[in-house]
Amino acid sequence: MSNAVISACLRTCRRENGRPRPRATGRFRHPLALLTVAVALVLVGCSSSDDGAATTTTTADGAGSTTTVDRAGPTTTDGAGPTTSGAPVDTEPITLGVTYVDTEALSAVGLNFDLGDHAAVYEALVADINESGGINGRSIELVLAGVDPTGAEGAEAACLKLTEDEGADLLTGFFLNDAVLCPLELQGVPVVGGEMTPDRVERAQAPWITWSPDWQRPEDVTRTFAEGGELEGTVAVFAASADKDSVDDVVLPTLDELGIDVVETGILDAPPSDTNAVREGVQLIGERFESSGVDTVVLVGNSAENWPSHMSDN
Repeated sequence: MSNAVISACLRTCRRENGRPRPRATGRFRHPLALLTVAVALVLVGCSSSDDGAATTTTTADGAGSTTTVDRAGPTTTDGAGPTTSGAPVDTEPITLGVTYVDTEALSAVGLNFDLGDHAAVYEALVADINESGGINGRSIELVLAGVDPTGAEGAEAACLKLTEDEGADLLTGFFLNDAVLCPLELQGVPVVGGEMTPDRVERAQAPWITWSPDWQRPEDVTRTFAEGGELEGTVAVFAASADKDSVDDVVLPTLDELGIDVVETGILDAPPSDTNAVREGVQLIGERFESSGVDTVVLVGNSAENWPSHMSDN
């Protein structure tokens, strides 16, 4: 399963040849071009008049939600500058702050990933938008900040640089876990991206949209599997410790509500970086499931990829 399915997608497995096997997989594309759509949506919302009616649409393919604005009346001018429905339109440039993974920081700890030239990609996208007239006549001024993902300090430093030093009006890019709360809660700056949870949404003090599936997706997918008759066997649930809250707070209560008895729950607590420990942990949980007669395994969250990866040889 793709890493983009973080705590947002589930899969079922059926027993084949005496062992639970993957039954369905999911992939989630995260096209960088979505940045242009997201920025456009946020800027349209910021410059619309009070007469505009905002509507939110959530797609069925896990692509997140977007907000669009229907404007009342045509765009006009009255000699005092451009207006929309009689209200002045801001023509000042908007400062867009973008965070990205600092690959040099990864290399320093022995993780050599070639993720491409982030700055060049974002600069090309922004240049294309500006050359096309910007967003509602407003050009974009791009400011960038690399984030060291090996600790929390890098994300905080990038946030403060973009919001306080650069005066960014909007942030997008790379947000790991609670790092998105720095702009949203502490700085009051709108964000496009990051992973929503009930706690983060409650704490956010600025507009927030994301392309990532939200915390409601596990419940929706669980119900879909149940309605499709995929959970009629002897059911167990598997996840890593990072997704334990989703298991305890969402998946298990939903299965209980649906009258589905879960005979085993396996939570993998091995360090993600220790491949051998992960493999041994998955296989031990698999043996426990087998001894309990499990023939259907619900895999929760990003950790779901560990199950087919390390059970394939059994």
